[in-house]
Amino acid sequence: MDRTPSFHVQAFGAYFLLDRIAVGGMAEIFKAKQVGVRGFEKIIVIKKILQHLGEDKEFVEMFEDEAKIAAQLNHTNIVQIYELGEIDDTLYIIMEYVEGRNLRDVTRSISAKGLHLSLPQSLFIITEVLKGLDYAHRKKDSQGQDLTIIHRDMSPQNIIISYEGEVKILDFGIAKAASKASKTEAGVLKGKFSYMSPEQAGGREIDQTTDIYACGVIFHELITSERLFRAETDLETLERVKQGNAPAPSDKNPELPKELDKIVLKALHRSPEKRYASASEFLNEITKFSFERGLTLSSQELSAFMNTLFAESIQLERERLQRSLAQVPSADELKAPKNVRTHIAFKAPQFEQLKPTPTDFRDEERTQPTFKGRTKSGRFRWIASFLFIGALIAYLWTNSPSKVRPPASRLPEPPAQRTPEVLPAEPTPSLPEQPPPKDPAQDIENVLKIDETPDRTPKVQIEPKAKPKPKPPKPKLRFGSFDVIAPPEGYAKLTINNKDFGTVPGPSARGIRLPVGRHLVRCETSTRTYEGNFDITGESNQTLRCADLNK
Repeated sequence: MDRTPSFHVQAFGAYFLLDRIAVGGMAEIFKAKQVGVRGFEKIIVIKKILQHLGEDKEFVEMFEDEAKIAAQLNHTNIVQIYELGEIDDTLYIIMEYVEGRNLRDVTRSISAKGLHLSLPQSLFIITEVLKGLDYAHRKKDSQGQDLTIIHRDMSPQNIIISYEGEVKILDFGIAKAASKASKTEAGVLKGKFSYMSPEQAGGREIDQTTDIYACGVIFHELITSERLFRAETDLETLERVKQGNAPAPSDKNPELPKELDKIVLKALHRSPEKRYASASEFLNEITKFSFERGLTLSSQELSAFMNTLFAESIQLERERLQRSLAQVPSADELKAPKNVRTHIAFKAPQFEQLKPTPTDFRDEERTQPTFKGRTKSGRFRWIASFLFIGALIAYLWTNSPSKVRPPASRLPEPPAQRTPEVLPAEPTPSLPEQPPPKDPAQDIENVLKIDETPDRTPKVQIEPKAKPKPKPPKPKLRFGSFDVIAPPEGYAKLTINNKDFGTVPGPSARGIRLPVGRHLVRCETSTRTYEGNFDITGESNQTLRCADLNK
């Protein structure tokens, strides 16, 4: 990777180039920033084709085909292509920015620390790669026709692992689809020798199984921590690839189960017809193996591993990015570039949504509803409430005693007349007296008044149960972790406190977690046994070399 320490931020059309990530034989790759109205901004990657290649019509057509094909691939395990364009006779592609490292950088950093990827980590990485590859292989066009996409360059350099634990395939730049206008010439080798299939290395016709073969090579190297076909020269490497004699992974790493040999060697079969017919078939076999043995891993665990492995580099990269961003003018200071010829040949639909269209935000603010301008439905509710209250008051007023004639307390006496004396009639019973008229205002108050009569129900006092005395806390054990480094003889059987811990090197020999204190460790090879005590302090991850046990 070629980085320029003194890179200065520069404008490129409507974008700002923040840093040069890499430069290769066909293009320069830059970390860039897109800015827009209302503080919109996004970090992206811009791939610029080198100037001298811009005059090569065949190469330009291949470059355009790359973007048009890759932009149709929208999957979480594939780096997204957003736009293809030309600025001042310079072709460019806008790509998704993924903060992380490619798989080659990861394996080199691990090897430099004397470590290895664990089997669950290797299974997780190749599983995510196959998910993206299977999606690309099955991709159809708008008419439902298979695009028959082939990556042709599956290698650790084209697999990126983000610091968030994502795994993505990079650079479908030499992918070949059956419908592309300019087809790659037969016999022309493109890609990295070590990961080619035998038929690709021999310049013969290839199909999608060549990508499956490349994934088999990558997986073999991850679980054995050794390069499969690499030799001292490219010519020797190419010969080894053509022969395709791949040893079983367990021959390189005895700790691996034999069932895994069958899975890997089928992907690495010299005959394309005897490999997995599709990436999904390869994926299903690995997934089944992982779940049956409980060898699962999450993206969060991979993220924690990446952040630990590259802790110092991450901090430096982010500080460098912040210094570059400080040189980018704000949206208010931006002015339209003068005399810049820009042509956009293709734009992915998802990138179209990322770019905000310029609008008059002042007009937009005037259309927002305010408190003064209530809606019709709001005014109607207030009017209905007032009418209801008025009707209630009118009803109570018209039906109050002051408006109704009170009933007589006694029947009226008949006028006196001279009549023959008769027996006196029984007196008419008098009606009960009516209560005095009420004030209508009092009726309204009684209707609206809330009953505030206190609750006089006797309360029963319940005595709380006596709380049990807390048990004294148990003393917590302190733990520490350590890694075991293999002896000079190579693989050794690892035993700790007379308990089998597999072999070293191996995943079970890394990150061993035991209580703080002294432990008996033994590394037994075919010719020699290393044995001794090892003290775990618990302060940080420690390292134990088998060769130091007998000292």
